[in-house]
Amino acid sequence: MKKILSVLILLAMILGYGESVACTSAIVLASRSSERVPMLWKHRDSPSWDCHVEYIEGGKYAYTALVSPDRKYTYCGINEKGFAVMNTVSENLVKSKSVAQGPGAIFNMAKALRECATVDEFEMWLKSTNGVRPYVTNFAVGDAMGAVAFFEVWSEDYKRYDVAERKQGFDIRSNFSFAGNMENPGPSVPRYDIAMRHMEPKKCHTPYDFYHYSRNYVLRDGVDALDAEGVFVCNDLTIPRHMSVASAVMVCDGANPRMLAMVGHPVVGVPVPVYVKAKSAIPECVGGRTALELSEEFRAKAYKRLDDLHYEVNEPIIKALLKYGAQYKMPRKMPCDIEKFNAKIDKFFVQHAKRVREVLK
Repeated sequence: MKKILSVLILLAMILGYGESVACTSAIVLASRSSERVPMLWKHRDSPSWDCHVEYIEGGKYAYTALVSPDRKYTYCGINEKGFAVMNTVSENLVKSKSVAQGPGAIFNMAKALRECATVDEFEMWLKSTNGVRPYVTNFAVGDAMGAVAFFEVWSEDYKRYDVAERKQGFDIRSNFSFAGNMENPGPSVPRYDIAMRHMEPKKCHTPYDFYHYSRNYVLRDGVDALDAEGVFVCNDLTIPRHMSVASAVMVCDGANPRMLAMVGHPVVGVPVPVYVKAKSAIPECVGGRTALELSEEFRAKAYKRLDDLHYEVNEPIIKALLKYGAQYKMPRKMPCDIEKFNAKIDKFFVQHAKRVREVLK
């Protein structure tokens, strides 16, 4: 088994596995969701670690989203109507040479959250930008009416994939598109296969399932990469990576739109509920920097940099921390005293951070 793993790692190094920005995502039909409404999951990977959850007003609809500190970039989010959007970079869709380079998908998701209430409305907006889009991407969108779909998008056109047409009741994307060049889909296929391995046996999916996927170091053949000595966990060989910075599940509930949000590296992060109706009342551990600071401490001890794409893993530390998985229950209805509820969450996170730092000593 070690020989097989060594070959995988060597191949990853030769091919230069990974890119500067990459994510793993999934969408779930209401009938397969524990929340009885569509769910969208985004595991975010990026060399830019600074992000937080924020409530934003000023458009047709207010929304809660994972954003950059200056709000310039929106990574995923859900609005007051229960409409949610996220994206993953696509490596095998061809950019048009006739369209000038310009703002990418993460510049446009804020517009979708401000202006769209349904998947069909999103498609109308997307269709209006055919021929002028300066980017390629995989968008995922869902709404409170029960629709949920992936849109594989390139400059001139797009292809829609409705989850309702899939017998599994879910769909997955990493950093390739089925409408693109599948002879050379790029290096993210292992993460797609891993997510499939996790989800296929399940008849019902919960928001917390995705949190566990974000912390699971299993390889595409089902072997845990942490069980073999000297394994280098390279980009795209496992879902959690050195550059994993957040994981979020958007719950498309029209009566109570919400997110199970985790900011920071999934090994030490805590997924907590955030409610759109709570407006700016957001737990500090996802709305501020405390989780990011803990993640920076974790990375310094858990990963040894070999080059820009490859890191040697401190297996004992990660194994110890994976035993301390912490999560906070997400009520379907927003608690009456949201400030008190959030204060309990932040106290819970402080206790969790203390345990993590004991392991990191």
